[in-house]
Amino acid sequence: MRLNAETVILEKIKDKVWTDEEFMALADDGNRYEIVDGELILIS
Repeated sequence: MRLNAETVILEKIKDKVWTDEEFMALADDGNRYEIVDGELILIS
């Protein structure tokens, strides 16, 4: 697996337990996200 900045950031996000407040504070980057069992999921 080739690591780049995006991969490292996504891995770091994966290890975090997200709250509703943190989720609502995310910048609108054009992607769709959900929180499932405290994990931030990018919806494709």
